Amino acid sequence: MLTYVDTDGRVDYARWHQYPASVQMLESYLAASEFVNDPDNVDVDHDDQVVHLSRIFKWYKSDFVSDVRPGGKPVENGLLSYVSRYAAGDLSNDVARARGYRIVFREYDWNLNSLTN
Repeated sequence: MLTYVDTDGRVDYARWHQYPASVQMLESYLAASEFVNDPDNVDVDHDDQVVHLSRIFKWYKSDFVSDVRPGGKPVENGLLSYVSRYAAGDLSNDVARARGYRIVFREYDWNLNSLTN
């Protein structure tokens, strides 16, 4: 679950391991929720029946999909299942309606990795 947290550079791993598991889980949940609810990372286009996802979801698909395999069985459209767990408000409703939609991965903005602000 730390995939996007790490790629956004928001976790100090030396400090991360000092916290109890419950705090780590809460921070992971909040990071996942923030990431999913950012329209730059997840967006649903009902007119074209397309879900636009950050390319991070493509690169680390096995990390996200394995997180939603109850009993070790694959979940149909695992990425949307993962996104739906963290989507809030209108996005939650949009994702629920998008079950049969095509997924398109956005180009990654490599400027996000820049050290300059």
